[in-house]
Amino acid sequence: MIIDSTTLSAFLRCARYTFFRFRKHWQLDTPNIHLEFGIAWHEAKEHLLIHNDDVEGAFEKFMEHYSKFYTPQQYEANSPKTPANALDALASYADKLKTIERKVLFTEVAGIAPLAEDCDIAFKIDAVVEDSQGIWAIDHKTGSRLTQAWTDGWVTSPQLAIYTHVLNHFFGESRVAGARVEGTIFRKHDHEHLEVPVRKSAASFGALFWSILHNVDLIKWNIEQESNSQPDDEILTAWPMNPNSCFDFGRKCPYWDFCTTWSNPLGRQCPAGFRVEEWNPLSVLEGRQQLERTSV
Repeated sequence: MIIDSTTLSAFLRCARYTFFRFRKHWQLDTPNIHLEFGIAWHEAKEHLLIHNDDVEGAFEKFMEHYSKFYTPQQYEANSPKTPANALDALASYADKLKTIERKVLFTEVAGIAPLAEDCDIAFKIDAVVEDSQGIWAIDHKTGSRLTQAWTDGWVTSPQLAIYTHVLNHFFGESRVAGARVEGTIFRKHDHEHLEVPVRKSAASFGALFWSILHNVDLIKWNIEQESNSQPDDEILTAWPMNPNSCFDFGRKCPYWDFCTTWSNPLGRQCPAGFRVEEWNPLSVLEGRQQLERTSV
């Protein structure tokens, strides 16, 4: 199991969820509009960062992914996450890029960095840029509703703390400004681009980083505990459930039925409605430049 910000965030949500998704590798076999739209948007924004104002090319990248899962007859049901809205947002984002003075160092860069002497973590960063303040890790996000909780939540995000740590490792702390969310909120009749910078000097960074190390240790403990368990054990005494997260985001967890049916899911096969899909953040490395110490 590769530990990165995605698996860590899943573990903070629920350890048993982490087991099903990242140990059993079970993924729902039906497309999720929020996930697929987000992936398509990431690919389009990467194209714009590389090719500046090529909105047409960026939209082609968007549709390459989006059209794998949705037909034109389904677009309206996906509103506001539709191709038409994406095209409008790409055009306005391209206009915004013209007003930003910065150098794009990397896009979609991944690798492994040390967290501590005996602990490494994998990472995949959407973009690394440099401006007058220093070097930033950029993370693209999409949403349908802008709230104070959405913006404030990034300050204590383990994902952004890990990205800042990675930049410190590869470029040196003196050059690093921090991490920044570049979000786009899609509504039915408009959209909004916004930035949420999380500077490395944030007072909570030290405590947050300790929490990351602590939870990575807990993940390793659960992996070891799982290895000492058997399919015929009455209860799987690893990856405990978190009942408070069963209905996060206003939806029932996809693994809820399994948690309420099986006390030990170790020997279970992938059920109908799911597919086996291994998460590997390092797959993006193929054919791409990897970060190295003092890369630029």
